[in-house]
Amino acid sequence: MDIAIAKKSAPVRKLLAPIVFVSYSTFFLSLCTYAQTNSTDILNEINKHLQFFDKGYYGRMEIKDGFLVNYFRDGKNYRKIKLTDLNDVKLIVPNEKIAITCKQNTDCVFSTFTNSYHNEFAFSETGGNNIHKLRTLLTEFISTYTGNNFDRYKSNMNVLESNPAGKQQNEPQKNTGVNSTVLYDNLKNAFDAFNAHVVKLDGGRYWGLEVKDGYLYSYYGDNKYSKAKLEDIDYVSANKQYNYVKLGCAGNRKCVYSTITGSYHDYFNFNSGPSTIDQTTLLLNNFLTALKANLNAAATNSTQQKPIDALNAYLKIYNSGTYKNVVVEGNDVLFHFTSFGGNYYSKISKQNLKNNILIEDVNHNTFRIKCKNNASCFYSTYDDEMKDHFQFFTYNPQADKAKLKALLEAFIASL
Repeated sequence: MDIAIAKKSAPVRKLLAPIVFVSYSTFFLSLCTYAQTNSTDILNEINKHLQFFDKGYYGRMEIKDGFLVNYFRDGKNYRKIKLTDLNDVKLIVPNEKIAITCKQNTDCVFSTFTNSYHNEFAFSETGGNNIHKLRTLLTEFISTYTGNNFDRYKSNMNVLESNPAGKQQNEPQKNTGVNSTVLYDNLKNAFDAFNAHVVKLDGGRYWGLEVKDGYLYSYYGDNKYSKAKLEDIDYVSANKQYNYVKLGCAGNRKCVYSTITGSYHDYFNFNSGPSTIDQTTLLLNNFLTALKANLNAAATNSTQQKPIDALNAYLKIYNSGTYKNVVVEGNDVLFHFTSFGGNYYSKISKQNLKNNILIEDVNHNTFRIKCKNNASCFYSTYDDEMKDHFQFFTYNPQADKAKLKALLEAFIASL
């Protein structure tokens, strides 16, 4: 009887391996099909949104030959990025401009407008209210298509000016005993943890925090925001009677400006239910503690920065959309900038920069480095010709022209 059962069972065991193999293959194929279908669905949603975004200027997008291609409304121009180069979606200008960034900050986006490569895939809409939805859709597309979990509210924070985001320092700052990398990582981890939590509160009212240009921004789903200077933020307080957590100003001053009310307040407010208020308080305290540690380290390190580092750090505040950085190459100094989506530089010799220039005002928000005797001592890749000056301008009301001039003079003196 046992032998008979064994004989009947044998064919079943023989078929088991092929069945399992087919099942796993089918399952894997289903996953791939699901991911592709899901990314296609999101891309369709993006294209629907682009019909209204900036009056349809950005046309439509499609996946083609391993690239994400954006065909502009004019029907002639396009830009493209390899799917493998997709990094994340950053908020560049609140309520106005976002950009898909390249991995490792490389120039991976080709544009027929400039016939050159760039390090971002930008979208902007002046005065519109669609920027946050587009950012959400693009982030979901990248996450779905690449299989990576990107942080929707990834910050471009640069609290430690000597150690901006993406640049690692393995050694502590000299004479400070402070390891900038550890401090920055602590801040970023606390920041990311709070953002992952806050977007779930109050029915999705909060769209996350952003640290930018010395300010903390808190965004809302209705395209509004509140902001305060980083150094003005001082404490966290929970009100369990009414279930909200405050991130308050030092001395209870009114340091938080809200576009919802059009006025200043003495704290950021985060509504949190009784089951989440302790977690909200803990995560916000962790963020504030890490923020203060970074601000203290930045204050200490700022006195020890090389003049070129201090100059480049302040250019990000003065006009980050135009001026990229200043670089010394051999006997020349290169002032890197962007214009109409293209990357360029103006070059001058160290000798001319030290001995043959004047720094003069143009108007209240503009000054320039002018060659003496109306000589042409700058070579510009923008025009491919010699120029008699290089100009610095800003529309940022928080920018200090006198400070940038002083940093520039200190840099020139150090050459």
